[in-house]
Amino acid sequence: MRLSGYIQAIYVAIATICFIIADARVWLEAPSVANCRGDTVLTCHYCDTPLTKRTWSRKIGHVWETIMENGTQIGPWHRLIIKEEINGWFSLIISGADNMAAGMYRCGVGQYQSEGTELRVECKPEKVEVRLTPEKFIEIKMNTVFPVPKLNFTLTDESMNGTAVTFQYPKCRGHSWIQDCVWTSTTVFPDGLHSYTLIATTFTKTLFTGIFN
Repeated sequence: MRLSGYIQAIYVAIATICFIIADARVWLEAPSVANCRGDTVLTCHYCDTPLTKRTWSRKIGHVWETIMENGTQIGPWHRLIIKEEINGWFSLIISGADNMAAGMYRCGVGQYQSEGTELRVECKPEKVEVRLTPEKFIEIKMNTVFPVPKLNFTLTDESMNGTAVTFQYPKCRGHSWIQDCVWTSTTVFPDGLHSYTLIATTFTKTLFTGIFN
């Protein structure tokens, strides 16, 4: 019963949108950032428009090019691993998006097209390595990240007081668009057990906490 109520609520919401936005027969629901390590789902909703043709398009320069029509990939973006699902609406699923997946997307039903939506791509850091170097600098290592993260790093002492730490410009390397990066602090720190809080921002934020000595 709860599932039926949930489905009914979805259709009531869609009907309300169709009533309020009479000119928007098709609209796109999409995240602003794609995840390079998983699936990114763009969902196309449509009002009472005959589903004679459904399309997915990307903007190339100033021109929109169709990349999928009625579930078949036809566009030039062969590096994208994409598929389509239909559940009363239809969704474009991008698996393991790389930097080529970034751009403007829209969907279409028959003669109607949605507004364009920009999609960015990130590879969030899955783990970090934090250590004190022999020269007593704090060193942070992250592998396979994109774009190069911005760091907010705080040391916490026993009284829970925090000390912000600044770092030199990171040294990054990589054979493709994703990077392995190393940051080194601008000041030295004494030996001992250190607790830290690290926020790494690609487009979204990832929080790490830990202890090092």
